[in-house]
Amino acid sequence: MSVCGVLTCVAWIIMPSVSLAAVDLRTIDRTILKEPAYRTGQPKYCMAVFGPKAETRVWMVLDGDRLFIDRNGNLDLTEAGAKGKVEPSPKGHGEVQFNAGTITAKDGVLPNTRLEVLVVPELTFVYCRVEKQPWQRAVVDNEGYLAFANKPQTAPVLHFQGPLTIDLRFDHKTGAPAPGGIARTFFKRHSGPEDLDIMVGVGTPGVGAGSFVRFGHETVAKDIRPVLEIDFPSKDARMIQVKTTLDKRCCEDRFHGSVRVPDTAVKGKARVTVDVPGWAHGKVAPTTFEVPVVD
Repeated sequence: MSVCGVLTCVAWIIMPSVSLAAVDLRTIDRTILKEPAYRTGQPKYCMAVFGPKAETRVWMVLDGDRLFIDRNGNLDLTEAGAKGKVEPSPKGHGEVQFNAGTITAKDGVLPNTRLEVLVVPELTFVYCRVEKQPWQRAVVDNEGYLAFANKPQTAPVLHFQGPLTIDLRFDHKTGAPAPGGIARTFFKRHSGPEDLDIMVGVGTPGVGAGSFVRFGHETVAKDIRPVLEIDFPSKDARMIQVKTTLDKRCCEDRFHGSVRVPDTAVKGKARVTVDVPGWAHGKVAPTTFEVPVVD
């Protein structure tokens, strides 16, 4: 069984153990001062913000085979240099890669920060790359798949170089976005370890489906392993404690490992606390999830 499809999921409540947000991204100003004449008549919008307090806002607008990007964060998409360079994808098959270039805005943006947008059939990836750091990207999360929106008011907001936390990963039922393609996590009683492979990612939540930006793990030290402390419900109201380390990696941005539900656990809700000690690219806030335990 693929490690990308070993958890079948329903719903959970995410409860960060510390307050992460220095700004409420849901209320962020979505003003664009100037826009170009678009060829398609139906541009697609996405906002990237940078820094712990989302100090800088950068708009990205897809217009067919063109990408406009407000690199200096002044909300003017008509300036010279605001159009991203179109790069042919090495894979072909209808894929288009945009090198959005270096973000020249200063507040909250690390030096030599670059954005890239990769559009493949039915999927959109946004990468943030910085020298001597793992990349971050947005494409899909527990809310769904990233999609640029028809208007600025409903555009997804991606928070790069922001406060770090952990997301509990989902099951891939299908290889492409479709109704029912996203599933949510639950623990299933009386299952073997292969059926309970749990996955997490490190990054920052945003606004909208697919907006959680996760770090790639390729350049992360091999001794960095997320630690899980799980309290399972039992018959006598006491919690059954299980501690495990996720010592495997897959899919470019996931840490994973097997978790076995204790035989004496009962249906209810398990509390899963995840920490990533030793993370070298910013402080990661330990995060607690409530995950249903089902038969």
